[in-house]
Amino acid sequence: MGNSDMDLEAEELRLIDLLGERTRIFRVPIFQREYKWKQKQRSELWDDIETIGTEAKPSHFVGQVILVEDERKSDEDVDTYKIVDGQQRLTTFSILVSVPHKASSASCF
Repeated sequence: MGNSDMDLEAEELRLIDLLGERTRIFRVPIFQREYKWKQKQRSELWDDIETIGTEAKPSHFVGQVILVEDERKSDEDVDTYKIVDGQQRLTTFSILVSVPHKASSASCF
């Protein structure tokens, strides 16, 4: 089952480094469960977000996200990954990041 040719690399990233300006596609493999976060989990995350940057909480550890580079690249300028672990958090953060962007680009006039 193991692949000795597989290189594993761990690194600490800020959320902006993961979801920022570079175009990335995150694929959810079929073996991953559906999105299951309820209001309780989303509220807990939002409460954490609201306190980040305060003296009491200068940063926040969101947990591990394990990604595997997907060999099915459709474009050289786009990084494509399969989500092995952290799908619930990554999905929630992606939604949180995309909402202000979509709202700012919507025409209000």
